[in-house]
Amino acid sequence: MVIVILGVLAAAALPKFMDLQRDARLAKLQALQGVLISSANQMRALCKLQYTQCGDAYGHITAMPNGQAPHVTMDGRDFGMQHGWPAPFDGYGLSSGYASFARALNLGGISVRPYVGSSFEMEFQIPEAPDPANCKVTYRTWFWAAGNSPTYAITNSGC
Repeated sequence: MVIVILGVLAAAALPKFMDLQRDARLAKLQALQGVLISSANQMRALCKLQYTQCGDAYGHITAMPNGQAPHVTMDGRDFGMQHGWPAPFDGYGLSSGYASFARALNLGGISVRPYVGSSFEMEFQIPEAPDPANCKVTYRTWFWAAGNSPTYAITNSGC
């Protein structure tokens, strides 16, 4: 009789436990989105402080008036900027040698996939999710659309 009661209790508790894991992954996604937004805004402000020309008009192939590709320097490393926002790709062309936005962040336990869909997108996935490809935040900047802010889209159907 005791074993039957324990079995019923376990069967009732298991779905609630599974929902707690999903809730934890959803909270992790929301926190990750907040980190990306905050970090991008901080890098944008730093770029404008370091270079008055680091603005919306300059992308990875458009030199600033000083002849450099837009970038910020943090902890001795250069990170590329795209129209005043962190670049989601490692540098090439004028920005060769500059690191991507993801390399500026210490995101232990997060899988980063660059160049998803286009070279101006980067996915940050939760690897322990049942379907990591659908448990992610996608950071996207705009290629030829200066003046637009990046997007930080959450996909949570696989969490």
